[in-house]
Amino acid sequence: MLEYLEKNRRNIGLPDDDDAVVEVDADAATVEVSTTRPSSGTKAKQHKRAFASKIHGKKAKSVAAKSIISMLRKKPEDVVDDRRSGSSQSTMESTTKTEAERHYVSMQWALFFYESGIPFNAASSRQFQIAIEASCQYGPGYKPPSPHELREPLLRDCVKETKLLSEA
Repeated sequence: MLEYLEKNRRNIGLPDDDDAVVEVDADAATVEVSTTRPSSGTKAKQHKRAFASKIHGKKAKSVAAKSIISMLRKKPEDVVDDRRSGSSQSTMESTTKTEAERHYVSMQWALFFYESGIPFNAASSRQFQIAIEASCQYGPGYKPPSPHELREPLLRDCVKETKLLSEA
């Protein structure tokens, strides 16, 4: 079976990226992806993309396989940028939710803001919206970081990323 799969392996280009190559593994549960993209946009966006590729490039070498769903799904940053630019399209899932369901979730966020004393304009922060989108893409069962994780390892990682951004 493995010999047959190797013999009939195909390269499939992703719809938005002509330079991407996808190789389906023998068990068809994982795929390998290699991508090169030209940077565009403002200097800040170029630096952010370069930084992201430096950070994710190190991880990509250790984890060569991605799930198919992760390749098809937009990154949270891209979803938020599309939404902010006004070019986003509502998803099938969001159109099937009732106003009461959205209100319940919004109430939980409002209570969190009130209880924690977070300024209301934090809700319009790009990073807040990215965090929400990333959590939604993770799906049910996401366990938020503990105070220790926020204070120690995550803070250390954010400091490293900030240093890399300032070097770029």
